Amino acid sequence: MASRDSKGHYAPGSYDIKKVFLRDHEQDIRFKVLEINIFESIFQPCMTADITVLDAENLVANLPIADGDVVDIHLAFNSEDKIQQNVDGEDIKCVMEVIKITSRIKTDNQDVQTYNLRLASIGWSNNVRTRISRSYNQQPYSDVVEEIFYDKFVTEGNYGLKGHYSKFTGDDAKNIDVESTHGEYSLIIPRWKPIQCFNWLAGRSQSSETKDAVNYVFYEDKETYNFKSIDSLVKAGATDDYWVKLE
Repeated sequence: MASRDSKGHYAPGSYDIKKVFLRDHEQDIRFKVLEINIFESIFQPCMTADITVLDAENLVANLPIADGDVVDIHLAFNSEDKIQQNVDGEDIKCVMEVIKITSRIKTDNQDVQTYNLRLASIGWSNNVRTRISRSYNQQPYSDVVEEIFYDKFVTEGNYGLKGHYSKFTGDDAKNIDVESTHGEYSLIIPRWKPIQCFNWLAGRSQSSETKDAVNYVFYEDKETYNFKSIDSLVKAGATDDYWVKLE
């Protein structure tokens, strides 16, 4: 992971892996992890991650690790770097699910293998398992987004219930930050997945502030979900500076 130094630059290696916990098997595999990459984008509805594992115990077969396994990730800002750089690094915590195991390679020692765990946030799983069929009458699109999010995307098939969702708790849930939209509309949603609804609404929403652009996006960051116009994100200014060093 990269972190900001006292000059505002980002440098790799300043985060320590505190936990990579397989919730289904109650096992922490952080000492087997070679690399973690966590991805978020305003053009992707859910966060994803890749974890590269060096495995000498064949956990994939013996546990086994499989699609749908829940993983708790905790990355902590290196305390020594905190002191040296005089910055307040924030811990990163997220709960994700395994959606694919890729790049499985045997090393020269046939008892040892490396592979990549491809993860996605809980929203991805909720989206796959949920359908929406209902009408909305004379409401701003932003209100429809909030209603779908809390009634279906976060709550239905949600945390603490039986089956797949019993793996999650209320602490795993996120909220959504919604920018108000202009106008009121009626619509019928014909058995769509939640993210399909959010993207459809984003493509038709105008901000109540500007009213001159249709450029909303639905996306997730490490803190929350968001339904906002690109105009508002631009006006908010930069949150961080990134530097690329050319060799």
